Amino acid sequence: MEYSIRYLDDNKIVEIKSAGRTSFKTAEQYSKDAIKVAHEHSCGRFLIDHADTDPSVNIHSTGEELQQFGFQITDRIAIVIKHGHSSVTVSHNSRWSESKYFDNVHEAVSWLVADK
Repeated sequence: MEYSIRYLDDNKIVEIKSAGRTSFKTAEQYSKDAIKVAHEHSCGRFLIDHADTDPSVNIHSTGEELQQFGFQITDRIAIVIKHGHSSVTVSHNSRWSESKYFDNVHEAVSWLVADK
């Protein structure tokens, strides 16, 4: 599994882009790496792009996992998945952070910057 992390200065978002088959341990590692980048830029917005990730793996599905990965209550997280990957594209507020699933990056970025 490959992943990249970069800070999108124009939108003040930390982007995580993954490809291939992933695991809970890998998701935890790239989340922690992304949080370090976010702290460097005083950022609390994350775009997790799983469009090129194996759709048979369920990632970031609960608030408890988000907390375990290190996300904070004030973070806003957009998760992009392949259409049909999840039973529904769902928005939820966990007690750890605000997150929402999308099936395209443009909509995810629009949601992240909506209240900037």
